[in-house]
Amino acid sequence: MKLKKILENVDIISSTADLELEINEVRFDSRAVRQGDMFVAVRGRESDGNDFRKQVKAAGAAVIVSAAKKPAMLRMPYVQVRDDREAAALIAANSFGNPAKKLKIIGVTGTSGKTTTTHILKSVIEAATGKPCGLIGTNSNFNGAAQLSAELTTPGHLELHRLFSEMTENGCEYCVMEVSSHALVQKRVFGLVFEAAVYTNLSHEHLDEHGTMDEYAKAKSLIFRQCRAAVINADDAYSGVMLAAAQDTGCEIINYSVDGRKGAEFFAKDIKLLPESSEFIILRGTELARSSVQMPGKFNVSNALAAAAALYVCGFAPAETAKQIGAAPPVKGRLERYPLPENAGFSIIIDYAHKPEAMLKVLEAMADVTTGRLISLFGCGGDRDGKKRPEMGRIAIEQSDLVIVTSDNPRTEDPEEIIREIVAGIKGSEDKYTVITDRKEAIRYAVSILKPTDTLMLLGKGHEDYIIIGKEKHHFDERDAVAEALAEFFPALTESSSENPEE
Repeated sequence: MKLKKILENVDIISSTADLELEINEVRFDSRAVRQGDMFVAVRGRESDGNDFRKQVKAAGAAVIVSAAKKPAMLRMPYVQVRDDREAAALIAANSFGNPAKKLKIIGVTGTSGKTTTTHILKSVIEAATGKPCGLIGTNSNFNGAAQLSAELTTPGHLELHRLFSEMTENGCEYCVMEVSSHALVQKRVFGLVFEAAVYTNLSHEHLDEHGTMDEYAKAKSLIFRQCRAAVINADDAYSGVMLAAAQDTGCEIINYSVDGRKGAEFFAKDIKLLPESSEFIILRGTELARSSVQMPGKFNVSNALAAAAALYVCGFAPAETAKQIGAAPPVKGRLERYPLPENAGFSIIIDYAHKPEAMLKVLEAMADVTTGRLISLFGCGGDRDGKKRPEMGRIAIEQSDLVIVTSDNPRTEDPEEIIREIVAGIKGSEDKYTVITDRKEAIRYAVSILKPTDTLMLLGKGHEDYIIIGKEKHHFDERDAVAEALAEFFPALTESSSENPEE
């Protein structure tokens, strides 16, 4: 592809490159540069692509694109741009032929609820259109033909537009995607126009990145600069920030509420919370439609309502949407019930909750439908905001009958030190908690003490099938640990499950 095509709409300050130059590949990683490639130097938090300009020249790069001035001693074609992150987004889009313009994209942002909302949206869109719907998110990505692993909630520039390209090739007309605050600040989604931008909620998270909750909210609100319609949770404390941002752009605004907030266009009423699902009525004006969601908890009713409102602004009929939401399957790692025979008596729930507000919501949801003990097992990730650790300990001990504190992706931190910070929030309740650092052993112990009517909550890992120690990922799936523990302490249950496998 010619350089002038790749640089289309990029704000260029100066250039010493021939715009007719034929480019082999666009690269953002200096280590991947080969003869004839373009290297885009982007300043990051931990590294600066400009530090590798000499190396990419030696590797045969045809041109370098950067926001920094060209060094006097660097003798090669060079393009200086106004903003390296904006340029990176546009270059990535151009290099794949701008596939996002062929898709109707619904973006979902917020601290919690993004994954569930996007999965509901995907299920409903596919049921309504009969065509595959692309998905980009925390659990995985879906390009219309295959499920792919996901490293980031919102992929980097090149990977994002590669996925869009694959979606269009595989017959997708819609894509639903989780949009993280990091992606918004780093302009990974710059240039996209969302058919609908959905805001779910904001709670204590990523303050190591944003500093304060106000800055975190400001980062989330950036999504409303690039959407045709804003769908905002009126129940959330930061909804006013989102509303103001949406009003500044003049886009269509739809508010939704499960708490009956005034001014909300979409409501949920007559909510019935069940152990494995939730039933409710969607109300828009005077229109009524019965619906349900195959997950417990009032917060999942809110997620379903967010999806219903987003689908409405995209032209889907509310009554039909309400039925299809009820058919959407549960999401892996989101209040996921480990499959047990009916005679087990107890329940084991796997959930991704790894921040205070999310933990509180899932524990409250399961406390409402648990007649026996509520047992919580959790840890906190390393190299992340440590301020939430004692708060999570406090919430766990207040909401549970028994707490097991363990490890969860310690990364480069000492897991014992992380646990000490968690325990600082639960001192004085020594009879209600125990510490077992090894997560597999912690699960083994938790399963061994289960009694009929108990509910065991495994929190923090959710869909993840790994644990990060140092900077390396090691395979670890809680489902495997549970299976081993059940085979040891409740062999009759595992024999029963093998004799009656699920269809």
